[in-house]
Amino acid sequence: MIETTGFALTALTYSVGITSGSMATAAYFNQIDSLALGHALTLLIWCGGGIGLLAYAKQKLGKPAFNTACSLACMVIFVNLVRDGPSQPYPQDLQ
Repeated sequence: MIETTGFALTALTYSVGITSGSMATAAYFNQIDSLALGHALTLLIWCGGGIGLLAYAKQKLGKPAFNTACSLACMVIFVNLVRDGPSQPYPQDLQ
C-alpha cells in the first residue's frame, strides 16, 4: 500500500512538472511571437517526450501498481494539455 501511494504521488508530481513545463513553453513563445514553434515544441517535447518516458518506464517496470500510476499521470497530462492548448492563440487569430 505504501509503494502504491508512493507511485501515485510520484506520478502526480511528474504530471504537474510536464504540464507546468508545457505552459511555460507556451507562454515564452507567445511573448516572442513565435507561436508555431511553441506549438511544435510543446507537442514534441512535453507531450511526446513526457508520455514516451512514461510508456518506457511502464514497460520496463511492469508492476500493476506502477501501471495504474502511469495511467493516472497520462490522464492528468492529457487533460491539461488539451484544455490549456487552446489558450495559445493561433497565428491566424492575431490578425
